[in-house]
Amino acid sequence: MAVIPRLNLEEKIRRLLTGGGYSEIINYSFTSPASVDDLNLPPADERRNLVLIKNPLTEDQSVMRTTLAYGLLETLKSNMNNASFNLKIFEIGRIFLRRSAGALPEEKNILAALLAGKASDDLWGSKVPVDFYDLKGSLENIFHDLKMEPCSYRAELSEPFLHPGQSCGLYFQEKKMGSLGQVHPEVLQKMDVKSTAYLFEIDIDILQKQINGSIRYREVSKFPAVQRDVAFVVSRSMEAQKMLEIVLSQHEDLLENVGIFDIYAGKGLEEGTKSLGLRFSYRALDRTLTDAEINAIHDKIVHNTVRLTGAKIRD
Repeated sequence: MAVIPRLNLEEKIRRLLTGGGYSEIINYSFTSPASVDDLNLPPADERRNLVLIKNPLTEDQSVMRTTLAYGLLETLKSNMNNASFNLKIFEIGRIFLRRSAGALPEEKNILAALLAGKASDDLWGSKVPVDFYDLKGSLENIFHDLKMEPCSYRAELSEPFLHPGQSCGLYFQEKKMGSLGQVHPEVLQKMDVKSTAYLFEIDIDILQKQINGSIRYREVSKFPAVQRDVAFVVSRSMEAQKMLEIVLSQHEDLLENVGIFDIYAGKGLEEGTKSLGLRFSYRALDRTLTDAEINAIHDKIVHNTVRLTGAKIRD
């Protein structure tokens, strides 16, 4: 696997984001010690290990930053105070974490971006606000252009400045690379930001290791794909991503793709359950699949998925 030098990688990310309508900002590396409280960081969070600056110019610039999120939100606030409400901004910079006495702080290279306001200019009076999927789409465009190895999104409660119901962690294999989601309303209130905002923050050093510099080509099948839809009734705690991972872990060669086409919870389902609709696509490179072949593979996958998840097939 070829490794892109970090500075080249950062420059490529800059081109991708500015091409997508983002503006780059550059904040000071020093910030206010109140930032960790404004961001709801708990006592055990390593980002509370602040590096103190000797003889700071002001109290608001008396420590080194441990996250880029605070600076992005401060920039949003400043722009809103000047009647600039639609914002797409990003920053690439370092954070600094204090270690043991006498040791140099740990430095990490971070990419962070923020969205707020409307997704596009007014179109015949239409005012569609940005949402989680606008942010996720920007991130996935970066991954696609960088030829990243596949990643996964996992719902979790580990980022205190993001909304627990509108955020997730970003993982490559079992290594957490960052988080993305809606900024927690409590944080916005503390910082006096009067707008919903969406933010991601990822570790560039981990990102760099996941880039596949080579391009692999494969033959495109000349034969049609066949789709099968199945609705599984599962516990509400079951993540859609986890369901997909369980299906793909069965490594059936003729299963070309699987995706979510519907999520439902409510009338007609037991309390504490939801319905996940999965669409399976089957295709062979060398022939048109028969119904018998498809049914045999499909039934096997569905049976194993039910067994591994405790799901039921929705009527």
